[in-house]
Amino acid sequence: MKKPYIVIAILTALIATTYANGIVCDQQINLDPNMWVVGEGCHSSDRTTDSQTITVPVAGNHEVLGLVHRGNPDQCQLKEEFNTTINGVEGPTVTDKENPCGEATLWEPLGTFPFTAGSNTVHMTTAAHCPPDTHANSVEMRELCIRYETTTTIPEMDEYSNPIAALIALLASPALAYLLIKRR
Repeated sequence: MKKPYIVIAILTALIATTYANGIVCDQQINLDPNMWVVGEGCHSSDRTTDSQTITVPVAGNHEVLGLVHRGNPDQCQLKEEFNTTINGVEGPTVTDKENPCGEATLWEPLGTFPFTAGSNTVHMTTAAHCPPDTHANSVEMRELCIRYETTTTIPEMDEYSNPIAALIALLASPALAYLLIKRR
């Protein structure tokens, strides 16, 4: 017979978490239309920044991943790099991958950002410049995966506390539930 906490952890994870191609997200946002930029001075569109407003129901400092598409058929682009800024906080530069002549769509870490409950502004800005480069350096972001900041507190025990209720409260954390499932 399986231990009850494993069943509770699995149910909690299924209810509270979205799975995006093997990536665990608390919220997955489809960017429609996709956000995209080209290198500064690298392409006639000169679209070096793009932005969208997204809604996040939970305030906090959340980790964000982006589903990023790089490359175009029959083109080599050497520096498809960009930065993400959310609510005025800029994340690290998301660097290009090894194969400049290939196409790839990958989940990439964008950083940890402060979110308010409600509307939040996401900016995507190119980190590529021409010259010295001479390629378009276009890059597209299709989705966001938000992993909520989790603070798990262990309830205090006294003579009126129910140990089973305390265990259920502890296991209600999606992050803890994920760790229990992953460990198994």
